[in-house]
Amino acid sequence: MKKCGIYKITNKQTGKFYIGSSIDIRQRWYAHKSKLRRDVHCNQHLQNSWNKYGEESFLFEVVLCVDEESLLTEEQRVMDETGCCDREIGYNKAIYSSSPMKGKSHSDQAKKKISKASKSRVFSEETRRKLSIASKGRRHSEEAKKKMSEAKKGKAPTCAYDPPSEEGRKKISEFAKTRIGHKNPNSRLTPDQIQSMRVDFESKEMTNRQIAEKYEVSLSTVKRVKYGKTKY
Repeated sequence: MKKCGIYKITNKQTGKFYIGSSIDIRQRWYAHKSKLRRDVHCNQHLQNSWNKYGEESFLFEVVLCVDEESLLTEEQRVMDETGCCDREIGYNKAIYSSSPMKGKSHSDQAKKKISKASKSRVFSEETRRKLSIASKGRRHSEEAKKKMSEAKKGKAPTCAYDPPSEEGRKKISEFAKTRIGHKNPNSRLTPDQIQSMRVDFESKEMTNRQIAEKYEVSLSTVKRVKYGKTKY
């Protein structure tokens, strides 16, 4: 049966302790032990102590059972009464039970860990589908829009493009004319070969593939000549 309330993790060697709360105290204790055993607990002070004194030196106990509605209020009261946030007394880092990061900021090391964890996170197809559904219909607030607008100022558009001048377009046009048909240096067919190929088309004695092999060109080149898509 689930127990909702306040719990305490005490180091029997030093007397220091950690105060926490949960709607399922037993499950929370399992979670704490799992992370401490794997050396990945978010409370580094508690983790260091666990590593130094060993699991057998810690006692887990229920301090108070309360209803879910008053859980955080009672946790705050116990935290204030015990002084568990004092480094000399306890392991707690958060002063406020309802807002652990209030008045605090992550260290550079913590930020790096969070960033690394986020980059390595891979969402399943089901999770991505749920995120997509949750984001549908969502609208940015006016304040958020303003911040995004300010952030973009002074930055060149991702697809920034300056159209060519009149003189530039003329040069491009003239250059393109030199690339048509056999004038193209990459062309593999001369005008005489084109005429000969057309005779082969009219005779209907050879397939397109056979004609391609005869003139040593690709099948797509043969089709372009056959259907008049190449100018010579």
